[in-house]
Amino acid sequence: MTHAQIAASAMAAFNCPYRSTLLRSVIWAMTGLSYGFVFLFLFFALERHLALPWLYLTVAMGTGGVAALLYGSLRLSLLVFIYSGVAAIGYLVYAGHGASLTTLVPLGGLTGMAVGIGYGLMAKDSRIHCAEAKVITGALAGALASLIPMVLMLIRGELSLAFAAFVLCPATGLIYAAIVRWFLRICSHYLPAPVNGAIVGIGAGSVSSLIMWVIFYSLSDHWTLENQVYAARIVELWPSVVASAMAGGLLAGLFRAGIGAKWLDI
Repeated sequence: MTHAQIAASAMAAFNCPYRSTLLRSVIWAMTGLSYGFVFLFLFFALERHLALPWLYLTVAMGTGGVAALLYGSLRLSLLVFIYSGVAAIGYLVYAGHGASLTTLVPLGGLTGMAVGIGYGLMAKDSRIHCAEAKVITGALAGALASLIPMVLMLIRGELSLAFAAFVLCPATGLIYAAIVRWFLRICSHYLPAPVNGAIVGIGAGSVSSLIMWVIFYSLSDHWTLENQVYAARIVELWPSVVASAMAGGLLAGLFRAGIGAKWLDI
């Protein structure tokens, strides 16, 4: 079922004069949900290695590419989240407070890769062959969107992560929607479906394992110092960052509905 078919089914379920606008806004807000989590994880993972403004550029490109993977391959992403989530929970329960991200993330990525390869081999009617084009488009859209917080930093100084997510999420999404069809024409079908499935699986599996890690941390008290510092910062900031990204995504959805843009059914 394509995005347009899902939207049509949902709109038929309730009769509202603005149901199309409402549904589009909700879908963009849900994209902001995943964007906010990935943005926060990447920012804290890279802040010790990169200085501003290169940090924003790198994080925006990475988040844009991963968000494009998750949104552009919804069925596979959901499957990977289930299997990688189960694998992550099993490892976290087994390892307890000594659980390491250097083990957990590869575990989630490898589980997702296996699911993605199997999906690519079996789902002949899938659009998984477009994954490489969507990743490239998402990364480029993120790079272009990162110019906005860079300029704002020059004007007003340091930005909060919540405000950066509020700006980057809709900007990346709008740029992506504007250029993705062109990239699909020139960049898709270069890789076989199992390879594209593996790419999506690694991205979605890694994100799934990180989310499970944060949930596990929030329910526990005694962790190693490295895990404690990293997870505590994420637990502290994720509500504001994710909510800001969702708000930005919602506004972007309203904007596209307001200008009469077609559904991005790719």
